[in-house]
Amino acid sequence: MVLPFVPLTIAFKDVQYFVDIPPEMKKHGSDEKRLQLLRDIRGSFTPGILTALMGVSGSGKTTLMDVFSGRKTGGTIQKFVEEVLETIELDDMIV
Repeated sequence: MVLPFVPLTIAFKDVQYFVDIPPEMKKHGSDEKRLQLLRDIRGSFTPGILTALMGVSGSGKTTLMDVFSGRKTGGTIQKFVEEVLETIELDDMIV
């Protein structure tokens, strides 16, 4: 069975991702309730264009891809995907 190929362009901006403050940080005096892991991330994925996700260690590359692929089961995502040129199910998107 061959799955149909549908080229999609996905653009996103102002992606923010928060998690609850870990207990270890609360013990060290943190007054915050949430920890922001991604702040104001923007970009796009276009068919036929090779896209590289680059950054220093700890900059959030894996977290960003986990958020896009739906692998993050906790936390809060704000302003996720701004524009999808064709509606898709998140389970159908291969990242």
